[in-house]
Amino acid sequence: MMLLTTDWHPWFSYEWWNDIGVPALGALGSIAVGAGAIAVALHSNRIAQSAAEREAAVRRASEEAGDRAARGDFADLVTQWSRAEVRERLQDRAQESKGKTAGVLREEIDLKAALVGQHSEELVRTLSDRLKRVPHSSDDTSEGQAMALLWHRYSRPAVRSWVADADRWLAGEQEDRVSMSELHDLVEGVSDV
Repeated sequence: MMLLTTDWHPWFSYEWWNDIGVPALGALGSIAVGAGAIAVALHSNRIAQSAAEREAAVRRASEEAGDRAARGDFADLVTQWSRAEVRERLQDRAQESKGKTAGVLREEIDLKAALVGQHSEELVRTLSDRLKRVPHSSDDTSEGQAMALLWHRYSRPAVRSWVADADRWLAGEQEDRVSMSELHDLVEGVSDV
């Protein structure tokens, strides 16, 4: 039978280290290794998350740049069409713009607008509606020329705004239409009196 004593062995004795010291150090070491593993896992998770966010931002920026490039190509075609329209109105005959008349360019625009999307059909419709209000130069030479030049001058900022941000352009265009219709109703109400 083994004799058990109730006295503690001194901390520097073999028995104390065998019974308490080594297991306690093992437990502390395990806790430290576990805490270190958790810290490394959290840090690597943060790094992976920031890398994924940067990759998503780069992907979004690339898609937006591609959309802007497509809108820019379409805007070049719209600008060619508007120049051809102005030339035809100023000279009152079909004048060529880079070998193409305004009618041919308009057909290309209509086809490409369906491919580009991003409110491109609305842009063309808006510019075309504004152009319909411009008189031909045969009606009144000075007024027709001035109106055609003004139409061309003020269509360019609309195209630039559309290229920069198609959604913002559409929202601004709708606000302008509401304002103009309210002004028209106000003027009509005053003229009726």
